[in-house]
Amino acid sequence: MPKQLIDFLGWTWNMTEMNIFMTKDRRHQLIDQIKQFIKNTQRHKIIKIKETAALIGRLNFLRTQFRETSLYLMLIDSVKTKAVKTQGCTGMKVSQLEALKELYWCIKKIVENKKQQIQDPIPQATVVTDASPQGWVATLELDSGEVLVAHGAWLSYQIHWTNNRKELQAIHLGIIALARVCKELQITKFLFRSDNSTAVLDFRRLRAADTLVPAVKEISLTCQQLNIKIKTKHVPGKINIIADALSRLYRSGDFHLHPSYLDQIRMIWNIQPTLDLFTSSTTKLLLRNETANIKDQQAQWIDTFSNSRTNEILLVYPPNPILSRVISYFNNEATLAIVIAPWWPGQP
Repeated sequence: MPKQLIDFLGWTWNMTEMNIFMTKDRRHQLIDQIKQFIKNTQRHKIIKIKETAALIGRLNFLRTQFRETSLYLMLIDSVKTKAVKTQGCTGMKVSQLEALKELYWCIKKIVENKKQQIQDPIPQATVVTDASPQGWVATLELDSGEVLVAHGAWLSYQIHWTNNRKELQAIHLGIIALARVCKELQITKFLFRSDNSTAVLDFRRLRAADTLVPAVKEISLTCQQLNIKIKTKHVPGKINIIADALSRLYRSGDFHLHPSYLDQIRMIWNIQPTLDLFTSSTTKLLLRNETANIKDQQAQWIDTFSNSRTNEILLVYPPNPILSRVISYFNNEATLAIVIAPWWPGQP
């Protein structure tokens, strides 16, 4: 019978469970080398630049098992790069104590020795994200054909972020906003699609420019905390129609029904809507509203396409890109809904 556990290149390969983890000897060797480097740094000893570069190279070995390793070697690598520019590769330097927190992170991961699957996970659902100057949106596409939507407006300090930073934040907020529903549906493996190639590549490699490292770290940590796996794929903007449109429409103060028309509806039909859908706390016309914006503390946050609402009279003013889906959804719901829609003869 073929051997199921194979030690090769410092890894133990489990061919039954299709995962890898570090061998005992390799773990002890790496931990000893890191601890010696930490001790020399704490004693303010002069360390050769080549020694630092060699340690970084050994620690990059961890990326096979811990893909986020590069994100936690940024500071020590930056110190090394600056020293090379001033002294050359044969120079000497004193390592910064601030860089030690990265080395402690490496020791923690080596001690844990968490197994890494060899095969990429097969996605159970697709999430499409997009960011605009005003807000973000994430749509969760289920195998059943249902589409759940989460959206929000940027906070004042986020408005001036770069496009790449906003796109990464859209991915992060999408994960958080859809986490509860995905947990209920037992979905743990996702394909994330975005029309921003930088965001897709940065998260796929778990490597990024200095200014984007915090954002990628946030996503990585959230995925670990929620125990979910993510693959990313770039989608051209011209195909990313719904998410792109929603990210521009779903924002505070973007659009709403004029209050006078709501008064006419109430008077002519003698009806009193109780819940306002697809609105924020600043655009709602009723006391209660529904939104997927997790930052909107005044809203009653429920996923629009995944919950039944008995004993409610809904006021629905959806963005045009999802109008057909909204109408189809409420046709199958035993709920009274007033849907505000444009005169659109070309639509079936």
